[in-house]
Amino acid sequence: MALSADGKALAVGAPAEGSGAVGIGGEQDDDTAAGAGAVYVFLESAQGWQQQSYLKAAHPGSGDQFGWTVAMSDDAGTLAVGAPLENYYATGVGGTPTSAAFNSGAVFLY
Repeated sequence: MALSADGKALAVGAPAEGSGAVGIGGEQDDDTAAGAGAVYVFLESAQGWQQQSYLKAAHPGSGDQFGWTVAMSDDAGTLAVGAPLENYYATGVGGTPTSAAFNSGAVFLY
């Protein structure tokens, strides 16, 4: 599990999470991609910590370990999420995955 905090926000990486959901706010109870990983974002409020977002990779796959690392920026509101065993090949920021590159890894920015 990885953690990163920014004042009143907390990102929690769960690299063993198994939902096959895609992107932001998908079905958390899917359980079709063991070890795909996820990141949960919480915001602090007067009622305590409340889940704000549920994040998944654009192309989650079993064993990708999305959320192995997380890093939140204080000033830019940016969250970086590492997936060391991601299998898709893309180049540059926002590149479209075009083919498999076994365990090449990836960093996703939100």
